[in-house]
Amino acid sequence: SYDLDIRGPGNLLGAEQSGHIREVGFELYNHMLREAIDELQSGGQISTEEPFTPVLNLGLSYRIPEEYVPDLNTRMSLYRRLSNLHDVAEVAEFRDEMADRFGPMPGDVDALLAVVGIRNRCRVLNLEKIDVGEKGVLFSFHHDRFPNPEGLLHYILKNPGIMSLRPDQKVVLHRRWPDAKTRMKGLENLLADLEKLLPPAQTASKVAS
Repeated sequence: SYDLDIRGPGNLLGAEQSGHIREVGFELYNHMLREAIDELQSGGQISTEEPFTPVLNLGLSYRIPEEYVPDLNTRMSLYRRLSNLHDVAEVAEFRDEMADRFGPMPGDVDALLAVVGIRNRCRVLNLEKIDVGEKGVLFSFHHDRFPNPEGLLHYILKNPGIMSLRPDQKVVLHRRWPDAKTRMKGLENLLADLEKLLPPAQTASKVAS
């Protein structure tokens, strides 16, 4: 309930915030506003399509506990920094810093960093929403687009009974996973399979990041 009071019922790393943590996006907002002004002044065009934030319903607890980082302002600052980490090296550096400053990380923080990594991979894959449960994964793409639609369709058809495409363009991976650890491992494997389907240019960009 204390965590809920801090960040509201929205998703922790996404755009659906309603608690105090909604304020931590102010710096990023100012940065985007400056970019838009610069583009207008230079005679450029601004895209009308808003960037999306993947929504992750993973069925596990991930946060920075009060007992690990007692100071509220420090926790809010860490959440803000986490929302701006975009590659593997940045997450690894943040992990080392957390361990140096606050000691060995509890499971909730470990899971939080894993979720940040998953969120970044979802952006590359254009995955807009993932729901993970004990019976598998339901996922959908932003604007129903995947960078390699033919490859995705072939992947689904190659796994009858395991993968299926719903009429609403959402894809289902049918698996029975008894616990959160197994579900996370299964999701990691799914993302790895989807990454193999990316066009060469995007794959090279992902490796570079």
